[in-house]
Amino acid sequence: MGYVKILFALAAIAATCNAAAVSQKLNVDLYYESLCPGCRALITGQLVDVAAALDEYLNINLVPFGNARYQGKTIVCQHGEEECLGNKIHACAIKRLNNQLQQVQFVGCMDKIPSVEDGGKQCSAKFNLEWEDVQSCANGSEGEALHASYGKATLALSPTNPFVPVVAIDGYRGETSDNFLAFQEKVENQLLSVLCQKLKEKGVDLPGACISVSLLRSYA
Repeated sequence: MGYVKILFALAAIAATCNAAAVSQKLNVDLYYESLCPGCRALITGQLVDVAAALDEYLNINLVPFGNARYQGKTIVCQHGEEECLGNKIHACAIKRLNNQLQQVQFVGCMDKIPSVEDGGKQCSAKFNLEWEDVQSCANGSEGEALHASYGKATLALSPTNPFVPVVAIDGYRGETSDNFLAFQEKVENQLLSVLCQKLKEKGVDLPGACISVSLLRSYA
């Protein structure tokens, strides 16, 4: 986490920072579940800061379903009913927040609070959402439908995710078994670096945060 903070401190003083509109953005899909410790660590420890630093360079798609599975027509979540509720609170808030950075920040806010209902209430207030509306959505048919839509997207992946969190960048998750694990481990530990490398491969003028990665490597 300290490593990431240093990068953003360097980004603030970087001499070159292209803030122009970016035509070739990276599509970043995060498959996760609301009570997964590893998911929470990735979101709060990296994604919130990375999303802020690279907001103009990314299309972020949050997919709160994770390792949930169907029993008949019922969704059963890995960490129980509270996790299903948390997933649905995330889904309802994501639908109501049009700004992708705020979507990430809302989820990051909730991930710092043990109770999903307490988190939903506190973070709704922070992001100017009506908690009663979000709560009604999560407890009703709208939340069920949103959760099911994320389930459909998750379960349609081939191969399926063997764990969460899983990040896909322009659809790539590391498709062979060996590459999958290696790629996901790298993302989990060096998300900013991985995204900057992908932007470089697209020929995009790199933002200040990515220049900071290069600076740290030079002096490592």
